[in-house]
Parts: sequence; structure tokens; C-alpha cells
Amino acid sequence: MTARLQPFPALVSPLQPSVYFENSAPRAAHFMAISRRHFLQRSLAGAGVLSLPQGLLADPPSPVFPLGVASADPQPNGVTLWTKVDPEAVPGAGAAIPLEYQIGLDPSFPIGGLVKGFVEARESSDYTAKITVQNPALWPFFQYYYRFRQGDNWSPVGRFKTLPAPGQWIPSLRLGFLSCQDYTNGYFTALQALAVENVDYVIHLGDYIYESVGDPRFQQSQIRPIGALPSGGDVVQTLEDYRFLYRTYRRDPSLRALHQSAAFIQIWDDHEFQNDSFREFHPDNTSDPTQPQPELRKAANQAWSEYTATPIAFDPNQGPLDFQIYRRFDFGDLARLVATDERLYRDGPPCGFEDLQRQITFGCPEVSRPDRTMLGATQRSWFLDQMNNSGAIWNVWANEVLVMPLKLGYGDPLLLTLDGWDGYPAERHALMAGLQNVQNLAAITGDLHSFIAGHLYTDFDNIFSPRVGVEIMGGSACSANFADILAAPSNQSPPNAPVGKSQLDAAFPDGLVELLVRLNNPHIEYFNSSRHGYGVVDLGRWSMRCKLRAVASVTQPTAAVETIADFTVLKDWKQLLRNS
Repeated sequence: MTARLQPFPALVSPLQPSVYFENSAPRAAHFMAISRRHFLQRSLAGAGVLSLPQGLLADPPSPVFPLGVASADPQPNGVTLWTKVDPEAVPGAGAAIPLEYQIGLDPSFPIGGLVKGFVEARESSDYTAKITVQNPALWPFFQYYYRFRQGDNWSPVGRFKTLPAPGQWIPSLRLGFLSCQDYTNGYFTALQALAVENVDYVIHLGDYIYESVGDPRFQQSQIRPIGALPSGGDVVQTLEDYRFLYRTYRRDPSLRALHQSAAFIQIWDDHEFQNDSFREFHPDNTSDPTQPQPELRKAANQAWSEYTATPIAFDPNQGPLDFQIYRRFDFGDLARLVATDERLYRDGPPCGFEDLQRQITFGCPEVSRPDRTMLGATQRSWFLDQMNNSGAIWNVWANEVLVMPLKLGYGDPLLLTLDGWDGYPAERHALMAGLQNVQNLAAITGDLHSFIAGHLYTDFDNIFSPRVGVEIMGGSACSANFADILAAPSNQSPPNAPVGKSQLDAAFPDGLVELLVRLNNPHIEYFNSSRHGYGVVDLGRWSMRCKLRAVASVTQPTAAVETIADFTVLKDWKQLLRNS
């Protein structure tokens, strides 16, 4: 068992850029205060006793800023800040509402803003506002606080950490990752727990919203019903439908707290547009899945750009496929993170559009077609280049869908789903071959609503083939997992099942489901599809540790959290070591 590498106290160097303050206090006194405060913050965080400042969790929603604040895509000297204004709470609001933003060293802003400026919340973007700040007064790998002001009204306070400088030596890094937060299926208790994990950055792997509010296949629980969308139905049809969903989700206090706690690095999966989507097509909720829906795709892109803090701007004059979200982040010399887009450039379902042609299927000859792609040629070339030319110790792939095969029968081609990389085996094989020399590769994955951990190989049919790296999937934040679906009202439990026990639990003793999955998939080391939660990755100079964290319930607003699996990967070993 390998203990987590604790971060060393990061003292401020006198060689770092000077900081400009608007008041006349001596700079040396401020420098000492910054050093002392930062020393205490880093020391307490290393000891595991520092949680969010009280105000970051306790602030009630402001009438002017009802969705709180957010930050994303940190840089060594900057970040992108986001908020939304309710125009009805601003007397005389017009098409543009001016805001001031402030960035400081303390959540109470005792000296005002270290960096400040102005931005507008515009009607054309649903009164959302975001600003990308680049300023040498912001030091690399340093924690800051920020807020917005409209007149006499202040937003809640958020915090972010800048990226390390290129090549900067850093001792450790903590990343939280999550995905799949279906509002109707439960409370965001996992997000509430992640908000106090003291991660440096949050990686959101997609399915931030769901395009439907009552799909009978996976939204039967209706723990938090949303009701009809503005267009009148239960599946999005318009830009206003998407905006309504983002507003609904972002009002949640746990999601607001998570955004306030750290900067996001965010990508999308399918439900930000439509289930199992590909390019501007989708197979469900349409009379003809072979017909593209470019205007709906553009509406999804626009709403995503408006309601995330990413600096990626929506251009209405561009086509729906011209919206690039794949990008790279370097964390000094310790880690590189490459985030890919696995929806906008992919080929469609190979065997047909019906449910049983896409899921729990034996496949068809089309699956193995050598030119089938998920990434597209341009993104694939870029991805391999970013990974193979990295000088970092750890290389992390922020990946939407499961890379490893997931077979339902031993020696049997029956596959759980063709929506993941099992539907693109030729490109997967080419990627694994192209990645086998990448140092310390780890894929962090979402989408499948399950906790999974295993190994990546150049040939998954031969576990003696060269090992490429590891893959770790976090369970859904609250979207229906296999146990939830089987326990839904239309799936009655067996007569002898204890009250409240799902079919999955009742049919198999504890651990048997995982055993069956592992027997059929020897590359998989861990499988759990009965819990909800997230993952926390601690990267150090000599090891990576990943804890899979699960909440006790999503049916209540609060819940306890526990570690259900704990793995260490030693540098250069490409081997998951089970800690618990």
C-alpha cells in the first residue's frame, strides 16, 4: 500500500512577478502576508484538514446571481470566469448589464481586488457573462478567490488555482473527476462531497445535463421531476429548452458549491445534445435518425458555450461541426492532460439504430470496418502528437467513453454497447499501438455510470501483449446505473428479494457481478454498477493514486461518502495495485 504523497508547502519566491495593489500599503507587508497565508493553506491541505472557506459553501443564492459563479480552463497566469445575471432582479436592465469582476488572495477581499475589470451579461447569451483573464499579477500554481459585482450586489465568492508554469517542478497534484449528473434521478450528493475534497482542479467528463426529463428507459425514478420543457415536451427541441435545463441544473446548491470550489476542465458527452449522438445526428427521439439536425446541434453547442466557463466561444456563422472543444493542459513537469471530443466527429452506430442493435449485441461486420472513426482523422493525429511529445511524468487522457472492451460472455462477441470504443475496434487498436511508448498513461473515463478500473493493451484479446496504461472510470454522479434501472418500478424485483433490493442485488450475491465481468474481461480489475460517485486522482513524482468515492444515497439531499476502491500505479509500471 502506498500512502498519498502530501504536497509540500509552497512558499512564495521573491523571483516571482511583483503584485500591484491599488492601496498604498507597503508591498513587503503584503508579500509577507501572502507567504504566510499560502504556507498555511498548503500545509493544512497536505494534512487533509483544510476544507472550503465557510462562505464558499454557505452563501445562499443571490437574487442577482442565482446560479453562482464558476471558473474554468486555468492557465499559468489566468483563468476564465463565469456568472449569470437575472435581469428581473436588476431594475432597468437592458440588453447588456455591466459587471465588475475582482480576483484576490483572500475570500473576504480585505484590500479589494488584486486584479479587476469589467464584463457584460448580454441578453443574446441569456444574460450569462464570462471573461478570460490573463495577467502577470496572477502567479503560476497559486490559489485565488474571485467575485462579481452588479451595482451594490455581490455574487458568491469562488476560488481557482492557476496552472503551474511550463516545466515548473511541482511535488503533487490532485484532480477530481466526475460525469453523468441526471437531475431527475437524484440529488447531487456526490458533487457536494467532491466540493470539499480540496482538489486542485475538477475534470468534468460530460453529461452535465440530460436532454430529456422523462425518458422511460432511464428516467423512471423521477426523484426530482423537472416538468415540461419550454417547448412543451419532455425532450429538447429548441435553444430555450437547452438553456432552461442548464438554468435548472445550475441552481442546485451542490453544483454551485462544486463550481465555487475549483476551476473546471470540462468536455461534453452525448446528453448535452442527444443520447448516443454522433456529429449532428442522433438515433433516439427522432422520426428519421438518418436525417441530420444541424440547427439543434448548433443550439446545443451555443447553450454549452453560454453555460460553461470554458473560453470556447460560439460563432453562429460557423457550421455545427466547427466547434472545437478538444484541448490540452500542462501541469508543470508533472502531468499533461489531453481532453478529447468523442461525439462531434464520430461515425454512427454500425449495426442499426434500434436499441438492441446498439446495446447487448453480437455486432455486425460493419463494426470492424477499418476506416470507422470516433475521433476523426484531424483530432486523432493531434491527440497522438500531444501524447507522444509530452515530457511530463504522467499523461492523463480525459476520455468520455470506455476504452476497454466490455464483453458479456467469455469467448463470446456479445458486447454491452457499441456506443463506446467497442464500436470502433480498428481505431482503438491503432490508438493503442500509437500510445504504447507514452510514459505513464492513464485514461479517466465517464459515460457508463459504473466504477471500472483496468489495463489498456495493444491487443485486448491477448493480455500478454504490450501494456499501454491504465483506465479508471468514475461512477455516475447520480444518473441511473445498472442497479437503478433494474430496481425501477417497471422492473419488479424477484418475489424473494428483500424490500428495497434491486434485481441486480437480489439475483447475485455480493461480488458476483464483478467476478463475472472480470472473468469475461481479464483486462478489468474492478467493476461496480450499484453506486454513485466520482474519482480523486493524486499524482506524485513516483506514483499515482486513485480513489473511487461513492455516496450512500442520491435519494436524499445529503449523504455520507466512502472510498469503495483504492489503486496505486507506480511510475513506469503501468500496473494497478489494489490498496483496498
